[in-house]
Amino acid sequence: MPRVEKSHRGGDTGFMLSSQAVDSGSANIVLPPPSRELLKSALAAWAALDDRGRMIVTRSGSLVAITDAARQMLEESRTLGIRGDRLHSASSSRLRILAELLEVDPDQVRTCLIDDRENGHLVCRSVALPDCGDKGLVFVEIVAAQPDVKAHWVDFRVSHGMTDCENEVLASLMSGECPLEIAEHMGSSVNTVRTHIRHIYEKVGVSNVQELHRKLAAYRLG
Repeated sequence: MPRVEKSHRGGDTGFMLSSQAVDSGSANIVLPPPSRELLKSALAAWAALDDRGRMIVTRSGSLVAITDAARQMLEESRTLGIRGDRLHSASSSRLRILAELLEVDPDQVRTCLIDDRENGHLVCRSVALPDCGDKGLVFVEIVAAQPDVKAHWVDFRVSHGMTDCENEVLASLMSGECPLEIAEHMGSSVNTVRTHIRHIYEKVGVSNVQELHRKLAAYRLG
């Protein structure tokens, strides 16, 4: 299927919306419409893998299932929230963009960037769940693209033979912290942290932090 791109910016609302076609030629397995409890269980299992914010909603924005991470993001958000069991925004223009996000076509993935805080966005992506009868369910993922959000990484002790301290330092380096910041939260000296960093470079086979990020980027879990 040819790639389709569409974008929309809602005036000064801080929203950017885009959609792209996805391959619908996957295996045609016929299953009955999923129950609410099954959807909740599936969402909880998925959240256990990477702890991302996800939810399943109706086309009108009523919640069917939501992960703890998504609920926390919406509670802390200044632009999106939950009122009763429905997604809500105090801005009518944002409600229109939210409605468009939930009107995603079955063969598309739609993305909405919400200018939520001073230094970042909420990145919302939606895809329609097929074979859900007349419920018209939509799968939505929310990612907080903000400086204070720490990434999750594999256990570098297993993948690269790091010690416990090196593993902690490496995860902090990959999350953008400098040696001074790492030393402060570990309760160590900067010299000790720099020694750990030298050992990390040797084990990974790099000579600087830019090479480190490039070589280990694929080990990010979420």
